[in-house]
Amino acid sequence: MGVPGPKLRTTVEAWNAAVAAGRDTAFGRLPETMAPISEPPFYFGRVRPIVINTQGGPCHDVRQRVLDPFGAPIPGLYAAGELGSLFGHIYMSGGNLAECVVGGRTAGRQAAEARSRALQPEA
Repeated sequence: MGVPGPKLRTTVEAWNAAVAAGRDTAFGRLPETMAPISEPPFYFGRVRPIVINTQGGPCHDVRQRVLDPFGAPIPGLYAAGELGSLFGHIYMSGGNLAECVVGGRTAGRQAAEARSRALQPEA
């Protein structure tokens, strides 16, 4: 990250104090949008302003399985990233990176589990 450990600790402690107080004096965030940084593991990603995004895409369920027009999962087809974003109606401009990471991880796990089940000998 390039941030000295003591500076990072001070920043996280200040943020957690703001969350506990329900008041963000640094950026004015609403209390209902704030959550403490308290339980590892923690991840870092370098985020820069961008002006590219996609809108729309196929619908998917919580397991990232792409759904057909009738709402049934299409076997072996998964969505990840901005494809079929939960935020398809809002232009996020880089703000949906968490959705990309979480959706990609979920889709990958689901695909691996499906593949593993397909390779199991039938009883």
